[in-house]
Amino acid sequence: MTSNARPVRTVRPTGVPTVFLNDIIRSFAIIFVVANQMLKNRVKSHPFGLVLVVFEPIGLIIVLSAIYYFTSRRPVFGPSQILFHASGVVPFYWFVRISTRTRNMELDDPTRFPRIKPLFAFIAQVLTEVVIMVLVTVVVFTGIFFFGIPQALPSNMSELIGGTLALVGLAAGFGLTTAVLMTYLSFWGHVMAVCSRGLMVISGVFFIIDFMPPGIRGVLALNPISHGITWFRLGFYPTFPTVTLDKSYLVMWAVAFIALGILLERVTRRNRGLL
Repeated sequence: MTSNARPVRTVRPTGVPTVFLNDIIRSFAIIFVVANQMLKNRVKSHPFGLVLVVFEPIGLIIVLSAIYYFTSRRPVFGPSQILFHASGVVPFYWFVRISTRTRNMELDDPTRFPRIKPLFAFIAQVLTEVVIMVLVTVVVFTGIFFFGIPQALPSNMSELIGGTLALVGLAAGFGLTTAVLMTYLSFWGHVMAVCSRGLMVISGVFFIIDFMPPGIRGVLALNPISHGITWFRLGFYPTFPTVTLDKSYLVMWAVAFIALGILLERVTRRNRGLL
């Protein structure tokens, strides 16, 4: 007796949502592979450079704290001047490190990662710097904790992570926008290098913006980085002054720079010989 049953065929979904999802998964896989390779290359080619990345903010924190100590000045906020400076220097270095490395990245270099879209390589570069800065952050605040300052352990991780992610978005968008502009204006990178370091003076790293006179406070609050630093500090100081803090203002700037950077990268592809 023969059976008339036909073998069941497995039908793979081919709808638009499935294809789109597969493309997203494939894109993320490519980005993570490239980021992993970038990190390995960085460790192999510049091992002492990574050490310098860690010790640069530590050195600045030590110098600032020593100045305050020898001038017999009280901590600006909280029980420890070291922790206060660290909670300002570290988030600022998140912005400077990511924006600097991404703006100096050669978007059009086909020899670095052949057949990889420039935007994918850019995102991989951001992820690489995020991994490095996470290491820096852990080393700095763990060291302060073992130095005898228990407040160095964050009391509110959600505020700490929120402020950090907002600064990462701002730095990435700023870096991408600058990287595209540098393909046409070579001097733009030097201008941004000077401006980035100068931003430390007006970003609330050494002081609290809310304690400034109203007129100065309003001007300083226009700087989106200052909001990221205040947001970051909330992770250590639950009662930190937040009169001028506007989280949505920082996020708005981050989204705007990311959108502008992607738009410029897309629009200028033909002129850069990528189409």
